[in-house]
Amino acid sequence: YCKRAKEVYEYFGKDVKIIFMMRNPIKATFSLFKMRLRRIPSLKFDNYYKTANNDLNKMFNLFIDRYIRKEQPKKVNRDYFYDEWINEYLKYFKKEQMKFIIMEDFFKDPNKYMQEITDFLQIDSLDYSQIEIPHSNTGDKISRNYLCARINNHLFEKNKSKKTQKSNNEVGFYRNIFNLIYKFTLKKTNKKIDENTKSELMQIYLPSIKRLEKITGINLKNKWY
Repeated sequence: YCKRAKEVYEYFGKDVKIIFMMRNPIKATFSLFKMRLRRIPSLKFDNYYKTANNDLNKMFNLFIDRYIRKEQPKKVNRDYFYDEWINEYLKYFKKEQMKFIIMEDFFKDPNKYMQEITDFLQIDSLDYSQIEIPHSNTGDKISRNYLCARINNHLFEKNKSKKTQKSNNEVGFYRNIFNLIYKFTLKKTNKKIDENTKSELMQIYLPSIKRLEKITGINLKNKWY
């Protein structure tokens, strides 16, 4: 709901509490890119494989060229310019109604932050120290090649249509079939962003990060930059 401040206000009213958990925008962008290569949402992502000849770094550069580097603001992917979304919420809600958490801090000490969250929500505290944090979406898989990307694009579209046309049991049946196919069309990757691209993205995101620090009062130096 990070992009839905007005809708949240309209549906739930003014007396709500809002939690923002934010990840390093560079890592989040790379994770989004890999997710798109796993569940291909459009033919544009298929063509990255053909254009870049399966080179992940080249494909990522094509992705950020299209969605991040663009000068026209409306065409830029704004998902990880967190200050913009928070400022939108501040049009409808007081800052006292918001809790800001940095994802990297949370994973270092989940029990501490779960205590802060339960205090913020004024609910019973939860001992999170013995609970293993689940990683249900690790972002370590992409399509094997151009052909597999085309197959996964087709499955993605089929899956969308099944969700709206079929019962829950039928959706589950098709999901199992799709997951079986994905075992052959997906591969694991531990590829990291190259340093030049990382530096360029930092220059793009840094002004937003600085604004975020002012809004939240959280020092992100040595965490994100």
